[in-house]
Amino acid sequence: MSSPHGVDVKYGLLWVAPQASSTSLPALPEGLWPIDDRTFCLVDSWSATASQIIDNFIDVTHFPFVHADTFGQKGRLDVRRLSEVDDGFECEVSARGKRLIGGGNSDDVEERILTYRYYFPFSLALTIAYPRRGIFDRIFLALQPETTQSTLVYKLVLRGEGANLSEEQAREEALLQRQITAEDKNMVQQLPLSGIDLRSYEERHVLLDEPTRLLRKVMLSKLSGGE
Repeated sequence: MSSPHGVDVKYGLLWVAPQASSTSLPALPEGLWPIDDRTFCLVDSWSATASQIIDNFIDVTHFPFVHADTFGQKGRLDVRRLSEVDDGFECEVSARGKRLIGGGNSDDVEERILTYRYYFPFSLALTIAYPRRGIFDRIFLALQPETTQSTLVYKLVLRGEGANLSEEQAREEALLQRQITAEDKNMVQQLPLSGIDLRSYEERHVLLDEPTRLLRKVMLSKLSGGE
């Protein structure tokens, strides 16, 4: 077996490059991603392409129905900010969702501000701010294509920044995140295994289509450039 081109440890994950990489590792904002006892990582294999999983992760329009049993809530969704950067893009979305207390559902609905940062090709960071409570959740998604029809999903989660969670609450939060991830997996695995149509990057029916449209544009631009 030949030696890998590069090996690195970052964000609590081991990164291995079998060959020379066309891009560097995602540069998450320094100081915002401590790897400590509040952090846990979900690892699972999905019968879906990496592009489908990324596309689903930034599609906020599916919240009310895919996540109806967890935080999904019908209501206004607003794209507040969207900007393209060298190795991906950033967007900020305002959404209202159920406040989850003790791992269960509540009738209490609260605003959440979701800030996405996509890194080409298959990494994405998400910060979820809850303004009323002054706390943050952070999620980092790293995808490793296994075959043309399966992807290994690494989901690093830092829950409850700014909140003093008990050990029991931390366990409940971990179980809740597994449930949310299972909801996404169940939906994505029902899609045809054909990736996403990059030619559709010019389509935008409503403003909420803009993040997924920009994902296609960035992917097409990078791939057309030979990356």
